[in-house]
Order: sequence, then C-alpha cells, then structure tokens
Amino acid sequence: MLTPRQRLRKTVSVLALTFGAVPAMAQVGLNIPAPTLESFGQELSADYFNEPVPDLYPYLEGSFGYSVFNWDPNDFQRQQRRQYDDQREYVGSVTLRVESGYSYRSWLYLGVGVHLLSDPDEDDSELRYIRSASLGLNAKVQIPLGRIWPYFDYGHHCWLGTLKLEDGDSDSETVSLTGCSPLIRAGLAFPLQSNSRSFQIEYSRTNFHSIEGHGLSIGLRGAF
Repeated sequence: MLTPRQRLRKTVSVLALTFGAVPAMAQVGLNIPAPTLESFGQELSADYFNEPVPDLYPYLEGSFGYSVFNWDPNDFQRQQRRQYDDQREYVGSVTLRVESGYSYRSWLYLGVGVHLLSDPDEDDSELRYIRSASLGLNAKVQIPLGRIWPYFDYGHHCWLGTLKLEDGDSDSETVSLTGCSPLIRAGLAFPLQSNSRSFQIEYSRTNFHSIEGHGLSIGLRGAF
C-alpha cells in the first residue's frame, strides 16, 4: 500500500506527463490544414458539374406547363348558319411534353417529341376548349454560359385534335383539327449534375392555321 508521500509523487508525475503532451498535440494539429469553404466549393464543382460526358449520348426530357390559345371562330365554322363576332376567342390549356433523342456534347440535340393539350375544366361542357396531341421532330441548339445555358428549339409537329368554338351546348360547334405546323421553343437550362442533366424553364409558340398559341413550362432533361 502506497504511503501519502508516494501517492503525491505519483499524482505529480501523471500531471507532468499530461500537460507535457498537450503542446506536442497542438503542434501536430497546427500542421493539418483545415477545410475551407473555397476548397469545398471546388471539390463540389469538380465532382458535381464537371462529370465527363460522352460526345454522343441519348437523352430524355419532359415538361409541364400552361398555354393560352386564341383564334377567329369564323375561320373554323363548317356550317354557314351563323356568323360569329369579330372578336377572337381565347382559351387556356394544360400542356404536357415528352421528348427523346440524341445529344452531341450537350449543345446540339435532335429528338422525337409528343405534345399533349388538355383543357383544365375537362368535365365542364359549357367552356370552349382545345384538345390536341401532336408528334414531331425537334432540333435544339444550347449555348453553355457558366451555370445558365440558353437554348433555342425548332420543331415541326403534326396535330390531331378538336376545337370547341362557342359557349353553351346549343350554340357550340366542334371542329376537328388535323395538319402540321412549326413549334418554336426557347428557354434557359440550369445544370443539375454534370452537363447532361438540367432543369429547364421555357417559352413556346405555335401557329396552327389561324390558332396562335403561347405557353410557359418547366421541365427536366437527363441522359440515360
């Protein structure tokens, strides 16, 4: 059993060893560089946005939006039993689009797209509407500018649908829509992961016979 004097000496020895090791540990810690926000951003940018992309790869994109169409009802009447007012008619439509094709180095795209139009109040027979589906080819050019990539898309689509001209069941007239027309889109793409995946905001315009359409949509595009 240790005497009080021996316990005191042992305690002093332990304290001396402990406090003597602290400066050495601090010196080692000072030689280890701490991570900085700048280095973290560089690693994130290198891994997240600069992932290698093949020269040619398949892509898939889809979008959801809202479009407004207007037309002169006198251009579509089949029966001459009445003359519509000179004012143009307007209607809103929900738009869905799916496109797939190939991209060259994330700046040139060529694909086949399906474009769907559906009226928001599909169950309300009192509202004029336009319902349609189209299939066509799209060619897109995209310009890389940092984290925002503007693009321009030109497509030629063939349509099949119906157009309701007038309010009210008794005075309404439904016309079939068939034919082909250009579909022009322009927007901004924001890369999400590498240059092959992006979030998009776009404006679209079409002119089918005398029907003018303008729309806004959001969507996603990615490689597979």
